[in-house]
Amino acid sequence: MALGLFLPLGYLDLQRASNLWWLINFGALFALVFITAGHRKPSLLKLIPITFFVYLFPSTIAHLNLGQISILVCLALVVIIFFEKQMPAWSTGFLLAFALTKPQLVLIFIPAYFLKIQRERGWVALWKLGLWTLAGVVIFSSPVLVVQPDWFRDFFLNLWINPPWAHPTIYVLVFSSLGMIGQVFGWIYFCTGLLFALYYTTRVGNKESLLWALALTPVISPYIWSWDFVFLYPLIAYSLFKEKDRFKMILILSGNLLVLVGYIAQKLTGQVDEILSWWVPWGLIAVTLIVHFLPESIGNFSKSPGWSFWRVRR
Repeated sequence: MALGLFLPLGYLDLQRASNLWWLINFGALFALVFITAGHRKPSLLKLIPITFFVYLFPSTIAHLNLGQISILVCLALVVIIFFEKQMPAWSTGFLLAFALTKPQLVLIFIPAYFLKIQRERGWVALWKLGLWTLAGVVIFSSPVLVVQPDWFRDFFLNLWINPPWAHPTIYVLVFSSLGMIGQVFGWIYFCTGLLFALYYTTRVGNKESLLWALALTPVISPYIWSWDFVFLYPLIAYSLFKEKDRFKMILILSGNLLVLVGYIAQKLTGQVDEILSWWVPWGLIAVTLIVHFLPESIGNFSKSPGWSFWRVRR
């Protein structure tokens, strides 16, 4: 679908096309953070550090260097999350069709989102959305069929002969070494993660539940690369922007900064194999969970007289 949608780039020379693609993704990353803030004028004290964080994160750098599409896919899903009520069904379906460019990245989100639509709007709305998504897949793919009819045959052939890779996932770290029983555990692990996302969607059903569906993707999906860790950015940014307690905000920034420094240090010491970055999404999720479950009494420490010296006035 992405090849059809961005077909005009193929008529540019390689340097111009790559530069334009870099600018598109660079702007998309900022749009992703800005939209997740949920405000027309987000606090600069939050916007500046989180923007620096996402741009300096090794996953972003690898993504931009390799010309990946995960940022644009993530942005499409974030637009759906924050603007679904203002969007007609066809536009939501087209964005989902574009996101299906990398189907492994929507294995958690689409079931959770479809469940949310069914519960809130009924089966008719769900079928309508599904048909528009299918229409988007056909429309976006049609230019490839016209220009290069053999592309899909070669694509599926390459998938068939593609050798196994050391993805930074628990499937490779643990389950792949256990043979048949490892495959069983792998399916149990994936289904457990998916069921949790569906359960959380039914219980909460707001933006945050869908942002968690995005964030869980790098640890639940069986086919993930380190540049796909960008799917964690929306939840991190949202957690920071919605937090009003300054002490917890500092914990969010400090915890994520610790992961960033560790990730960069790992790269600088020559540990660049993809599988070695398996801990990164777990670390980012752990920071978010720890701050989320901290009792309010901890956060109220920031309101004490001794802490007031460090407060930053708006």
